[in-house]
Amino acid sequence: MSAGLLARWVEAHGGSPALARWAAALALAEARGHTALDLTRARAEDSALDPAALEAPGWVGTGALRTPFVREGEQRLYLWRHWQAEARVAAALAARAREPDTGPLAPEAVEALFGGPGDGRDAAQREAVRRCGEARLFVLTGGPGTGKTTTVLRMLLARQRQLGSPPRVRVAAPTGKAAQRLVEAMREGRAGLASALAGSAWETALAGFTLPEASTLHRLLGYQPARHRFARDARDPIEADLVVVDEASMLDLAQLDALLAALPPATPLWLVGDAEQLSPVGPGSALQDLVQALEARPGAPLVRLRHSFRADTPTRGPECRRSPPAMPGRASPRSAPPRRWPCARWPARRRWRRPCATGPGGSPRT
Repeated sequence: MSAGLLARWVEAHGGSPALARWAAALALAEARGHTALDLTRARAEDSALDPAALEAPGWVGTGALRTPFVREGEQRLYLWRHWQAEARVAAALAARAREPDTGPLAPEAVEALFGGPGDGRDAAQREAVRRCGEARLFVLTGGPGTGKTTTVLRMLLARQRQLGSPPRVRVAAPTGKAAQRLVEAMREGRAGLASALAGSAWETALAGFTLPEASTLHRLLGYQPARHRFARDARDPIEADLVVVDEASMLDLAQLDALLAALPPATPLWLVGDAEQLSPVGPGSALQDLVQALEARPGAPLVRLRHSFRADTPTRGPECRRSPPAMPGRASPRSAPPRRWPCARWPARRRWRRPCATGPGGSPRT
């Protein structure tokens, strides 16, 4: 909802002009990709914003009762819909992170899957393969060239071995192009693994391994354009033994909320992607916030791949790895400010979100 439209909605339904100004600021924050309005920053940017206007019973609440806006202390202002979605996502992720899954893979099995003890460059990959079965949530993040796809393939092989039979795996990505790249990368990765595992105890397991098909997240959730909703939910969940989402940095709050709602509690979820790239179109940088929260918790179901294997490959020259020059009048990619501030509220009742829209009878739709 645009800033002007939300402000007019507030005034048309009895809200004060001062509250409407806050509503407009909140809508502008959402348009920039945020799920909440930073109150301190907003007042610094617009001195006409009156804090007293937020003391509006029936309009602004604490989240205990349904109100169009939710105020989180002196820090943030939310639309009710975002507040609720963020609460659901936080609770679902926290529950999955606590629930045990198949358990860690034996160290000797990991070593065999990697063809020996290694030289330390793939230590994080080995950790991911060993730990991916510890909980029903696992996050694998890393930059380009760190081997995320090959690591996921090894993780899938490890899971197949632990279960004793091929699991039903659904692999998805937020866009069609990302899904197509994922299929190609997995096919190439399997060919590389076949060579690396030749003659090992894992060769037979790889020979019986079928690459899962990749689809868009909208297709996985059964998106219905006419109704602007997903067909899959808790009443009609996704049928799978494991769901893997690649390019998860492109997930916004609404998509992650819908995915978790459609995922049976016993089905593990693996989120894979570079938390520093490919921001979502909608509000809420879900993967970035989740990675930040998990990294602050020792033993959390997260592994970050740091070693770039592309840097080990000779290139045309050192200039190939330099940052591109900034366009006139524009910041360089590395100096540009982040698109979103971190959520920092998971999992102790934490959140991300989307705007109020007008529902039947003029009431806010949530």
